[in-house]
Amino acid sequence: MGIGTLDKQYRSETWGDEEVTVDDKTIMYAGNEAGSQTELINPNEIAAMGRRPPTSHRRQPDDDNRGFYRRLAIACVSILAVIAVLIAVIFGIGRHHQSIIAAKRTECERSLVGLDDKVVAYQDLVGGDGELASKIADVDVKDTTAVKQLDIEMASESPATVNCDVSSVEEFENRIAQAKASSQWYDEHTASLRSAIQAVNESRHAKQVEDAHASLEEVLRNADNILASAQGHVTDEAVWNDLSKLIGEARNRSGETDMGRIGTLMDDLNARMDAVERSNREKLRQEEQARAEAERKAQEAEQKRKESEAEAKAEEEKNKDKH
Repeated sequence: MGIGTLDKQYRSETWGDEEVTVDDKTIMYAGNEAGSQTELINPNEIAAMGRRPPTSHRRQPDDDNRGFYRRLAIACVSILAVIAVLIAVIFGIGRHHQSIIAAKRTECERSLVGLDDKVVAYQDLVGGDGELASKIADVDVKDTTAVKQLDIEMASESPATVNCDVSSVEEFENRIAQAKASSQWYDEHTASLRSAIQAVNESRHAKQVEDAHASLEEVLRNADNILASAQGHVTDEAVWNDLSKLIGEARNRSGETDMGRIGTLMDDLNARMDAVERSNREKLRQEEQARAEAERKAQEAEQKRKESEAEAKAEEEKNKDKH
């Protein structure tokens, strides 16, 4: 078949980014070989093909699929990034919460350390000075209300034991608040119990001083009596003078509150009273002995006088008989 032409036709095509008008006039060409097929050749199309962009720059049929998968991959990466951020935030919140829990536990344990010291101090006070003071009876104190107040303090009920065996912030805060309340209770009751113990001891001391002064006054009355009865009747005037001087000193110390000094003063008075009494007894013995000796001598003299008178009378009677 030879070369021929068809009717002229026009159409539009888009090649790359360019829209072109194609002349559909074709050229038919058939080879000389037997059985060859006829080809239609359009010269304008051939010319336009020269202006088309290279195949590598043209959109391939699977470009849309690759874009979809690219967008899908970006979306997955974004989702994974968001999940990672959420996990990090959750983990950070968890770590922050755990740090708060740890801080609260430390605060709670520290408050218990201080509280434990106060509990031990209070219990030692109750079992020590408190127990000793509670054995003091009403008759042994000057003010019985002090004993009653001590009984009230000793009967006070201590707060419940506080521990930190909890797991939440709220529970830790409650335990810390309980520890603070208990700490305040022990501060107040330790002070009030110590004050009550001191009041009882001071009241007992006041009663002891009062009783001691009463005893001292009785000793002074006895000393006055001994001093008066022994005046001029002692073998040693110095012991009498010492007792008289000590009595004056004792009366000048009527406001003495030191039990040791009051006891020493009474001991000194008793010792000097004994010395005066011994000296007085010795003097009385000597005086009695002197009186007895004087009486004996008087009796002897009287006996001699009587004997002399009797002899004189007998001699006189004898002389009368001679005459």
